Amino acid sequence: MNKPLARVNAVTAVLCLVAALSVAAQFENRNQVCDIISQCKLIFAIASLVLAVIFGLQKKWIQLTASASLLILNSLQIVPLFFAPEFSHKREAHEPLKVMTANLDAIHNKDYKTIFKQIEAWNPDVIGFVEVNEAWRSTLQQKLEVYKFSMFNMEGGGVALFSKLPLEQNLAAPGENGRPRLQAGLSMGGKTIFIELVHLMPPHQGSCDVRKKEFLQLAVEAQGNDNRIVLGDFNCAPWTNKFQKLLASGDLNDTDSGHGFQPTWPANVAPPILPIDHILTSKNIRTSERRISRDFGSDHLSVFVECEIEKD
Repeated sequence: MNKPLARVNAVTAVLCLVAALSVAAQFENRNQVCDIISQCKLIFAIASLVLAVIFGLQKKWIQLTASASLLILNSLQIVPLFFAPEFSHKREAHEPLKVMTANLDAIHNKDYKTIFKQIEAWNPDVIGFVEVNEAWRSTLQQKLEVYKFSMFNMEGGGVALFSKLPLEQNLAAPGENGRPRLQAGLSMGGKTIFIELVHLMPPHQGSCDVRKKEFLQLAVEAQGNDNRIVLGDFNCAPWTNKFQKLLASGDLNDTDSGHGFQPTWPANVAPPILPIDHILTSKNIRTSERRISRDFGSDHLSVFVECEIEKD
């Protein structure tokens, strides 16, 4: 076999592989392997684009059509990240609320100094921490004295919620399979903002049924409710079907929409490739700013948003 023909066959083989993986990603709720594959749609989209260019230059029209089709299939749930959701506010006046979430990776991360510098710079009103152990809990309580209100659920990895504003209706609620969650009512301007902090099961550990139930549980709780914020480590990319169903069924907006591609994991790989740490809001809350942090010793980057809450 001559070299040009071998190269053509190799590229075609890559196309077949991308096609197989792209199709498998559509069955993420069927088994664990497909769930993991579905997190990689961005990689498949980039590969499809490169293949389309190659086959276009070679004038291989059938392969070009297949590559373009795969590009569309894998991009359908990625493109919305670059477009802000429609927002119809009833009143012109709004109150800002700054929210932050960070997976501390407490077992491996001892870099206390950097995360507190980030908090000082961003000055959030509410912070949700995930993967908190007793050492981190003690340090957080010592360093975050300005946050007068706090909650902890140290089961299953540990989560912590810190707030400058009063927390009401405190509830340390277990999710599916005992995953730690925190629920609280945040008292702000005479109204209550419902905050839920989660750390969902990663696809390599949890069965598809458990993962589906976790997302369904969040969607059911959020349905029809205004003034709601759900944040934390979802262990799920926003272009997966289960994440999109959560947004649709739970009447939630992804704060990432309109702010481009902001990956948070794995931060110990340069650069991170998956956005799996999220802050979601009910549709009456608008996100005016969203950013991710630099490395702070964790395998995740933290997420910060500034929201606009309608005044009564």
